[in-house]
Amino acid sequence: MGTTNHLRRRWLTVAGVAAAALTATLFSSGVQVVDDTGSVVASGDPVIIERDDQRIWSVARFQPGTTAQIRFDLAHRGPLPVRVTDVAASRSREDVACGWRIDDTRVLDARGPAVADGVSVTDGVQLGTGDQLSVVVTGTFVGDADCLRRAAARPTLLVDVEVVGTTRRQRIEPPQVLGWSTDPARTAARWATIPVAPRVGTAA
Repeated sequence: MGTTNHLRRRWLTVAGVAAAALTATLFSSGVQVVDDTGSVVASGDPVIIERDDQRIWSVARFQPGTTAQIRFDLAHRGPLPVRVTDVAASRSREDVACGWRIDDTRVLDARGPAVADGVSVTDGVQLGTGDQLSVVVTGTFVGDADCLRRAAARPTLLVDVEVVGTTRRQRIEPPQVLGWSTDPARTAARWATIPVAPRVGTAA
């Protein structure tokens, strides 16, 4: 009886270690932003500042109906292949009533995977070791001219990645940040003196 219990405990220990290793492998596989890549494109002349998070923030004028784009490179990370299936602005993914609403995310350039330029990320893009993608996230400023009560920004994005049939949302930080305000110059001057930490990802 003692031998049976010992073998059962040993089997449970081995199974637990194997499960932990598999979980670690799954969560270490995903995507990462390539440093020093990307840009923000918006109508007018966005005011550009470098903040204490060492990223470039471009503050565009909030004009409903105009568009703005965030461009950056993503690289595969970890031991397992992944499939990128979506990019979103927030966890809720609800329609934006006043602000910047993502309309489309497309591949600008693929280095490694067999993906044609212009393909929508929502079609699913497979990435393996050494693969990279340049993507462009296009969104529209929505609401009415007087709806914006304070300046806002999108310093983080959520990427849906599928690993071995399991989809999870991964937070990324593009090297360049899109911000918007009814008075970009004033907002940029204020943000230049306000630390980003500890809260990155909310309106300021």
